[in-house]
Parts: sequence; C-alpha cells; structure tokens
Amino acid sequence: MRNHAVSKYKAFISYSLKADKDLATALQSALHRFAKPWYKLRAMRVFRDQANLALNPHLWKSIKEALDQSEYFILLASPEAAKSAKADKPAWVPKEVDHWLSKRTPETLLIVLTDGEIVWDQTAGDFDWTKTTALPSNLGKIFSEEPLYLDFRSVRTQTDLSLRSPDFLNKIARIAASLHGRSLDELIGDDIREHKRTRRLAWSVVIAAGLVFVVIGGTTWLWQKGFTLDQALLRVQSVFVSIHANHEMQVVPVGIFRQGDTNGLGDRDEQPVRDVMIKSFAMGKYEVTFDEYDRFAIATGRSLPSDQGWGRGRRPVINVPWEDSKAYAEWLSKATGKRYRLPTESEWEYAARSGGKNEIWAGTLDEAQLTDYAVYAAHSQNRTAPVGGKTPNGLGLHDTSGNVWEWVEDCWHKNYDDGPRDGSAWVEAEGGNCEERVRRGGAWVNRPEFLRVSNRGRGPADYRDTVIGFRLAQDIE
Repeated sequence: MRNHAVSKYKAFISYSLKADKDLATALQSALHRFAKPWYKLRAMRVFRDQANLALNPHLWKSIKEALDQSEYFILLASPEAAKSAKADKPAWVPKEVDHWLSKRTPETLLIVLTDGEIVWDQTAGDFDWTKTTALPSNLGKIFSEEPLYLDFRSVRTQTDLSLRSPDFLNKIARIAASLHGRSLDELIGDDIREHKRTRRLAWSVVIAAGLVFVVIGGTTWLWQKGFTLDQALLRVQSVFVSIHANHEMQVVPVGIFRQGDTNGLGDRDEQPVRDVMIKSFAMGKYEVTFDEYDRFAIATGRSLPSDQGWGRGRRPVINVPWEDSKAYAEWLSKATGKRYRLPTESEWEYAARSGGKNEIWAGTLDEAQLTDYAVYAAHSQNRTAPVGGKTPNGLGLHDTSGNVWEWVEDCWHKNYDDGPRDGSAWVEAEGGNCEERVRRGGAWVNRPEFLRVSNRGRGPADYRDTVIGFRLAQDIE
C-alpha cells in the first residue's frame, strides 16, 4: 500500500465520456472549490482524464500513473460506464476499476450513481446482477456488505451544476466529507466560513471603490434612483464585473401534447384544441425574483420596480412590462453566454401541464388540492408570496399556477386557428395584435378558473401591474 501522504491527487474520477462529461467536469470543479481556503488555488486536486491528459500514444500508461498517484477512486456509475470492452472501443471504466482494486481496498472506491440502478442482494452478499445496470461486473464479490453510494440522478439533468445549486451543493459536501475524512457538519461549517471570509475581502475592495464613487458625486444619483447602500455597492461592483444571479433551470423533455381547453372549462380563445410538438428546453424552476431582477436594473441604470411595500428578496418581481422582461433575458444571456429568453405560449402550457398531462391546474386536476400548489385569491393575503413555497408540479416547477401572471413571447391572437404546431412563438401580427403580448398562469388576486393551465391573458407590451411578472426559458440544444 502506497503512502497517501505523498499523493498527487486526492481523487481520480472514472466516468463515461458519453454519459457524464458535463457532470464529471462540474464535480471536479466543485471539489476544487468547496471549503477552499481563500489563500489556496483549490481545496484539493482531483484528476479527470479529459482535463489532465495530453493526447499521446501512451494514454493507458498516463492513466495508470494518475491512478497510482490518487488517494480515492470516484466512480460515476451508469449503464454506459458499466459496458464491457468492444473490439473498436476500450472499456476505460472497467479497466480503471480493475487497476485500482489490484492495489487498493474497496473502502477507497466511492460510488456516485448518475443513471441506471444499483440493487444489493443481502442473501448473496453481492449486487443483484439481474437488476444492477450501473456497475461494471468486475465489482462483483468485492464488498463484504452493501456499500454506501451517493445518488446523483436527480441533479444530472440540471442546467446549473454549480455550488450555487442547493441540491448539487449538498451532494458535493457529502463527497468532500468522505475525501477529507471529516464530518459533514464540520466541513459545511468550514465552507460557510471561507465563503464569508472571501466575500469580506471582496466587499472591502467594493466598499473602497464605493467610497470613491460617493465622493465624486454619486450620492445624488443614488438618491434619485432610490437605491439602498447594498444596491449602491452592487452598482459600483457592476462597473468591474457582472453582478447577475444564476437561475435554477429544469430540463423539459421533448413531447407532443394537446394544447387548449381539454376539459371544457374555458373560453373561445382556448380553442381549437390541437396537438403541438415541443422540443426539449429548460424552464426556470421559479418565477424571476426581485433579488435577480434588481441586479439587472442596477447594472443597466433602470429604475427599480415597486414592490408595493410587500418586500423584495425572493418574492416574484412585479410591475415589469413585457419589454423589460425581454431585456432582462438578453442581458442575462450576454452575462452568462447561455441563451435565455421568454418561453413560447406552447412551451409554457406544456411545462405547466407537467410535460403535457391533462391537468386543469399546474400539478393537479383536483380543485381541493389547489391551495397546496398555488398562491391565489382565497389564500394570498392580498399580495405575492416568496417563490417556491408551494408544491411544484410534476416537472419540479413552482408557481406556474398563481402568484403572478407570467409574460410569454407570443403576440395576442383571439384563438388558436392557424396557430403554429411546432412549439414556436406565434409572433406574426397577421390575424393578431403584436402590441399586446400573452401572459399565463393567473395571479395572487385571481379565482381558480383564472389559474387553469389553458387559461390565457393579455396586455400591452409596455404595461406594468402588481399581478404580472415572468419566468425564463433557456435553449439547451
């Protein structure tokens, strides 16, 4: 057994390039950063072959060297990773597992399930290989008892694989705790302290710049804009770096659905019901919040929208016209390099229906359950509520029924006659009115009939109201 004190790498990530390239990249980056002291480049060194190996004819030799210089082996388990070698393709993962176990104990092998199944047969004292699809067969009879493994299947399809995502952060913390040999609570405490220390250092710079800004006459400008001190400091920071907030997005799968009033409860504008094809895209898990939108307004010099005295933070932004919703998506796209936009009307309804299901409200057919899913007139206390407080629909989207109406891309048309069937936005003015834009979902002030997933609303593109906000979509192809 080699002395771990001289290891070059804390861990070696073994994975299927086809199945888990993005996740492996995100995992390596997150382990480098989690609980990282401010004065260090990274918290630990983690090997991932695509990042560390130069192209050369001695690839396996280089991989063996990396394996021998690592303390732990992280296996991203999936059906693709478990496949045996073919004549034209080396089976890298099984080969790496073999080499590792020839020199190390099973306790140094950490399993991260990304797809497929892992089933333990207690009687046989081994995996049930008739049901286990995610592990290579050379792990048979290796463990004396059922090994613990982390289930990453729920985060694998997320678009935000970073430490800003609570689900991803929690799972990374568990891996890091095993690698560091420390308790989860202790390590999370370290991460929080280091994050605060780093922020204090950054804010010291920002505050110094802010003082200069104030001295040269910024006070009057900030007062006119109605900024708080925190908002003023963000404005100064925006001069040097992007101050955008990242959004939690949920992948919406491809599908065909029946769009319109499928339950006979609506008006003529929800007819005729027709089949619409939806390409895969991503949808915001939550409506855009004041926390997120205010950064855009501050960075671009816009006036902050009124919160009616209800509070800002995680409440959905209101008093934002369609035009500014579009501008926000364009600004965020430039800041992140991703393609954000407003959803089309068809995309919105498909996603609100939990992927095209025959639901009346987002997540349910039963009006008695609506209070679990939606913020609406009977239970709203005459105001919006912070996003995410209600049960999500079947796709994990919150508040698609209720809280605030949500702008979509489409121009207003009085019905679906001659409407597109490919999920695209209906923007031609012919037969419609592009000075008015569609809004969906109902709001805190509305009765249940207005919260139906097929119900349609409209308003001028420059219209602001306390009941209207928006949600983002993102192109992922």
